Amino acid sequence: LEFQASTMETPAQEVPPADASSAAGPMHFDEPAAPELPPEPAYRMIGTLRVGIPLFNIFLNEADEQSRRLGVELAEWSHEFSERPVGDTAVALAHSLAGNSATVGFADLSHLARLLAHALTRSTAIGVGDAQEAQLFNDSADEISRLLHQFAAGFLKSPTPALIERLVDHERVAALRVQALAERAAVAEAPEVIDTPVVAAEPVAFEAPLTAEPDQVPPVAEFDDAPIST
Repeated sequence: LEFQASTMETPAQEVPPADASSAAGPMHFDEPAAPELPPEPAYRMIGTLRVGIPLFNIFLNEADEQSRRLGVELAEWSHEFSERPVGDTAVALAHSLAGNSATVGFADLSHLARLLAHALTRSTAIGVGDAQEAQLFNDSADEISRLLHQFAAGFLKSPTPALIERLVDHERVAALRVQALAERAAVAEAPEVIDTPVVAAEPVAFEAPLTAEPDQVPPVAEFDDAPIST
């Protein structure tokens, strides 16, 4: 038997259509957008005290420098307290610290700095100090520095009550000393009064007017009332 090659055609296999994404290359997926963060507050909370950020930064920069200079001034004076007064620079720095602290609402620090300013003013008026006074001033400057560092870290602290009491006592005693010095100076400047004895004036005797005896008085001339003939 002879077989003839079959001329039957094999049906062509269907080719799946090309994927458009595969033709364009690997797919990229957009990352989800990060959630929007709330805006940072424009203030700082220091304990219960709310302070604006700009004012907070300005206060810390100025107060830190003033505190540093005050500490240097008082440390130097503590070695010379028997030779010179504490000086106006330290007084001005303490006053500035008191005012700046009040501006941001730090009342306890303002009170401490004001007490120190008064004590320095009294000491300057007296002229010289002593070791106990120098120690008090240095302790006050250190306490101011400590409170500022706590404030920068977000803590609202108060000065130690014992230090406040020492400053109050100093104000009372120094005020009496200043008053005594002022009274002593007033006495020294008063003009000297020379006491001269007062001599009583002797009474002056007045002589009675002289009167003539009746027989010594010349008789009064008598005038005729007859008309004068012409």
